[in-house]
Amino acid sequence: MIKDPSLYELLNVQIKERDIERFSESNLALIDILNPLIDAEQLAALVSPARKANRLITQIQKAKQLNLKDLKVTDAQLLFGFGLTAVGMNALRKKMPEGFDILMIKKAFQNDPTIFDQRSEEITEIVEKWTDWQNTEDAIKTFTPDDDKLIERAEILRKQWKRLTEQDVVTPEEKQKQKTLKLLKVKKIPSTLSEFIKQDFYQKKLFVDRLNGCTLQEIGEKNDLSRERVRQITTKIIKKLPVFEDVQPYRNLLAHYDFSLEDFEWFTKKPGYIFRYIRLLDGAGEGRTSYEFISGASDISEAEKQQYAVEHKLLLASNGTVQALSSRAIYEDVLNLLANKTVSETEFITSVNEYVKTKNLPSEYLISKSHALEAAIQRLPVVYRGHGHFRQYQIDDAKDFIEELDQLFDVFPGIYGVNYFYKLNPDLMELLDIHNGTELANVIKQLGISKFPHIFKIVRQSQVWIGIGHQDDFYINALQQLSGKTLDEVVDYFSDEYAFSSSTTRTTLLRDYRLFFKDNVVVNEYWEPQNPVFFDRVRRELKQPIYSEEKFTQIIRRIDEQARLNPRLAIQLGYIQREILYVKEQYSKQGEAIDAMLDQAQISVSEVKSLNNLAVNVRLRELERTHQLVLVDNEHFKRIDQLEKVGITKATIQEFLDQVNEKVNLNQFFSWTSLKNDGFESPLSDLNLKNEFYQNILFSTGEFTKIITREPLFIKLSSNSTVRTRISDFLVQAMPEDVMFVDDLLQVLRNYYGLKFSREKLLGKVNQIGGTIYSPQLDLIYRDKSIMVNDSQFNLK
Repeated sequence: MIKDPSLYELLNVQIKERDIERFSESNLALIDILNPLIDAEQLAALVSPARKANRLITQIQKAKQLNLKDLKVTDAQLLFGFGLTAVGMNALRKKMPEGFDILMIKKAFQNDPTIFDQRSEEITEIVEKWTDWQNTEDAIKTFTPDDDKLIERAEILRKQWKRLTEQDVVTPEEKQKQKTLKLLKVKKIPSTLSEFIKQDFYQKKLFVDRLNGCTLQEIGEKNDLSRERVRQITTKIIKKLPVFEDVQPYRNLLAHYDFSLEDFEWFTKKPGYIFRYIRLLDGAGEGRTSYEFISGASDISEAEKQQYAVEHKLLLASNGTVQALSSRAIYEDVLNLLANKTVSETEFITSVNEYVKTKNLPSEYLISKSHALEAAIQRLPVVYRGHGHFRQYQIDDAKDFIEELDQLFDVFPGIYGVNYFYKLNPDLMELLDIHNGTELANVIKQLGISKFPHIFKIVRQSQVWIGIGHQDDFYINALQQLSGKTLDEVVDYFSDEYAFSSSTTRTTLLRDYRLFFKDNVVVNEYWEPQNPVFFDRVRRELKQPIYSEEKFTQIIRRIDEQARLNPRLAIQLGYIQREILYVKEQYSKQGEAIDAMLDQAQISVSEVKSLNNLAVNVRLRELERTHQLVLVDNEHFKRIDQLEKVGITKATIQEFLDQVNEKVNLNQFFSWTSLKNDGFESPLSDLNLKNEFYQNILFSTGEFTKIITREPLFIKLSSNSTVRTRISDFLVQAMPEDVMFVDDLLQVLRNYYGLKFSREKLLGKVNQIGGTIYSPQLDLIYRDKSIMVNDSQFNLK
């Protein structure tokens, strides 16, 4: 990062920016180093003809190594500015008259009047000595006589110097200056833009308006000129002007960095017209963010830099790079700061939140819950160690070692604990910076299992399957060889031979292969049917992707009463035991088999219930809620694509529910019959399907609470409602009058709501209602006891 804007002057002599950056790191204060009193061409004869700009830094280093006498900052500046070689610098010192110090001749002294005043006599003397020396033959004699070209070049320079010192000679530069003064109608052009715009000059109003930010259109309308004419005039003025001293230090800054006007004024403390002048002179910059420059500026506090970054949605990373502010950029920088430390998600969240607060970043980048981070971590350069811990890891470092890693897995087919392979080649693990088996599995997954021909798959970052497609093949083959072994001996066998976790192995055996054990001893003596007819008949019966153990047993016992279900028999029939269910072997996961069962055109409710499985019920409820499955009656579900043939779509179902929602008030009890009696209509109800269909649709949405009665009753509740949903509460709402005969209320419930209540059930519910009372003598139901009292008093009269 170039710290001093004035260093960009060096770009004008084709010095590469990276060299300037390196030179900047030396903290040399270079001010106007290319503008000494002595013209650079006058020293050309002392400079190697083959000099190259990109070697100047090296030349400076060499000069320092030579321990030149009184080598100061100014020595380096001359080396840099004029391209003097270290040899050339020594030659210059030796060949100058005694007391002559070319290093003092710098225009930079003009920028510091104090220094200039203190050494003005010395500088004047130096200039005179230099001039006298140039006008003598000694200048030519300083070069090697055999080098005719250098001698010829020196003679030409000497003659040019003489012509320049003659007062009656007008140089081309002087002629151009006179033309510019005439065009602008001024006597003198100041050295700064700020002084120039204070005086009167040609078309000043147009020019100043342009520097103040007015558009070509605005200036043209104000002065009765076209936009193009305004552009031509202002462009002509700029082209005739010299390089102003208050403009030049910032030209290359704006050429390489995309500063806005506001940022420029804030950073440089210069007026906006300087920014606009440079943009008119040079056009737009190259587009690098201004923060890349500001972040390295030594005269701006860290607090100011951070505030600038936040306002511009930028992030200065710990490695000095500037990035767009985002959660990912923050996470990656936090990983860099953790220095390869292994952390849990909780620890990482704490580090991220501390980072955000320290840098005063917006609170939206704070993390409150770990689930908000889980997906983001998967995309970061990390490797997991196990138990939710991870650390920074560059997967590219492992890409060159895929062949060596694959050799680890050239073993006998089977299932292995990943630690088995981690311990095979410790040197390789150290080289790849892999710390345990879980990290090894994670690295393999990130590289892509397809790159490892020996691996079939990795399960839960703990088991590596080599050359097998189902775990049953491995476990059953092993158990067949371990007949008579105890459970503990079997667990030890898998731990010793395949590096399995003892606790995980014990759980797997007792869960998926318990039928192989009797009294914790492996038993392989199963009676199995040998008649091929048995297998043919059973396979014809087994149509579902998934069965409960009870249902599976019923099917095989129905074919042969002596048959006993065991994992080996299930495999022969094409099914694999998964926990308490038996799944078709074509499905690697229980969830896939559940989806296959629920993807049939028609699904039996009783078959679903027979599974008695929470995962099945949850998936079924999800499909019903999203209307991918519809309970058309109380015994069958149908897929929505089947119902579309008769005009029932997700859109018509949703429209039906929206219309019901609009029809019904909050805390109102209703039934499908009461809706129809109230005149409810919709395209779905026009199909006149069974009541069960509409009732099931109302229940599936979750917007209406269902009360279990023989005929479903619903109530619409708000999310924070405290209303009770008992049948007795419904009866209070169902009474159209304060007092009713029992038979009249029964008729309302039957005809309006479609509910069949016996007198006994109705009176039993009435007695549960607080305040409501039944008069057996009058066979009347009163909403409130006070109503009955008043009615009795009236009857007594």
